[in-house]
Amino acid sequence: MLLSDICTLTSQFNKTDRLFSEELRSLGLKLMSLIYVANHQRRESVAQMRQALEVLTYQRMLCRICVHQRVMSKKHYAQIAPRYDTIGRMLSGWIRVTEKEQKDK
Repeated sequence: MLLSDICTLTSQFNKTDRLFSEELRSLGLKLMSLIYVANHQRRESVAQMRQALEVLTYQRMLCRICVHQRVMSKKHYAQIAPRYDTIGRMLSGWIRVTEKEQKDK
């Protein structure tokens, strides 16, 4: 859903702000692929999840820069901000549980 929202919002960006648009979309795709790989790869899943959390944080920061530069409205950011919070909490919990499972083995 986050990627869908990002694609919808960035399609409304001006042509001069294309760099922001492309970066946000590519980060969204990278985030989705990292989560997919972490879900299917048991050995290195914690590393993939940590990397996904970093990408999520970077994408969120880039959205805040877009708001500050008036490329994205505060209203649009307010629509996607809860998704960042939810995904971040889910990833953090997933990392915690996976590390605990690996430690117990």
